[in-house]
Amino acid sequence: MTKESSAIKERPTYDKDIAKRFAQFRLKYIADSQAQAARELKCNQAKISLIESAGQSVDYKFVALLIKKYQLNAEWLSTGIGNMRLKQEPQKAGELITNIADLKSEIEILKKAIMIMQVNQNHFIKVIQKFMDENNKSSDLS
Repeated sequence: MTKESSAIKERPTYDKDIAKRFAQFRLKYIADSQAQAARELKCNQAKISLIESAGQSVDYKFVALLIKKYQLNAEWLSTGIGNMRLKQEPQKAGELITNIADLKSEIEILKKAIMIMQVNQNHFIKVIQKFMDENNKSSDLS
């Protein structure tokens, strides 16, 4: 076997992290099986399998379809940063958050809200203190 013929038989390996994230996204938002996902996405199951095994890259048109139909966050797909979807569904009251990225995002939102409340509380304390000081001065003058 020549060097050329062995190179032809080898398939290139694409980014395994992207393949893993695509599989996570497919399972959460598209379908439980590759066959179901292929029907939803109007492609063959082999394409889904190749993408998830890092045997094929995710092409631009496919990513554009996922963005349009399922609000895929392309930055998350390529880097793992951010939420899986561009538009997050609002959490229902009492609903358990199970995605770690969603939990971290919710914690950051709550931290900012707490900081704003602390600043407002400190401001109101100063206003009340100033009001009380002015009232005490005016009652001392009478």
